[in-house]
Amino acid sequence: MADLTKKIMRRIYFIWFVRQIFNAVTVKVALVFLLAWQITSYVSVKNVIANWYLTEWGFSGSYAFLQSALIETDVMVQVLMLGTVLVASLLFRDVLARKQFIERGRLFIRV
Repeated sequence: MADLTKKIMRRIYFIWFVRQIFNAVTVKVALVFLLAWQITSYVSVKNVIANWYLTEWGFSGSYAFLQSALIETDVMVQVLMLGTVLVASLLFRDVLARKQFIERGRLFIRV
C-alpha cells in the first residue's frame, strides 16, 4: 500500500511541477523569444536599424520605412513577424489579466 501511495504522490508532484513550469505565460514568453530569434536568421536587424535612422522625416518617415520594409520582405519574415506580434499581444493580455487578479486580492490564479 505504501508503494502505491508513493507512486501516486510522485505522479501528482510531477504533474504539479510541470504545470508550474509550463504555464500559459511561460510558454508564450518562450514562443516570443523563439520567433524573434528566428527572425534574426532571416533579417539583418542591425542593417534595418541603420537604414531606419537614415529617414529624416520624423514619425511619418519612420512609419513609411517600416511599412515598405515589411511589405517587401519574404513571406516567411512576414509570417514570423505576424506570429510574434500575435503571441506578444496574447502575452500582454495575460499579463494584464493577471495584474487585475492580483489587485483584487486573488493572487493565486491560473490564467
